[in-house]
Amino acid sequence: MVGGKLYLSLEDIADNEVSLLEQEREMGDNWDSGELCDQLQFKITNPDENITYMNWKNTRDITDRYLTNLSAGGEKTLRVHVRVKTSAGNEIMTDRCTFKTKLTLIQNP
Repeated sequence: MVGGKLYLSLEDIADNEVSLLEQEREMGDNWDSGELCDQLQFKITNPDENITYMNWKNTRDITDRYLTNLSAGGEKTLRVHVRVKTSAGNEIMTDRCTFKTKLTLIQNP
């Protein structure tokens, strides 16, 4: 049995305004698109092994990110941490960020 390398990608990222509150309009926000996706960051850890597979990355920077090796019959725990950047302002209020999570395992030769 052969294991492989595990990769993570976020795909089909969509930023949408759900509504436009007064606080958002005061910052110059409009209905064109949301800003939340650009203010999110992600980290992937394995709490069982106390390992960080991926340190804080912006939403749009998570494309084919190598996480770990996975042996045949093996198992890994992945914990996803999400945070909003401290620089985010009221423009992200009522915004929605959606994306698909893709895990890819590429078999070792």
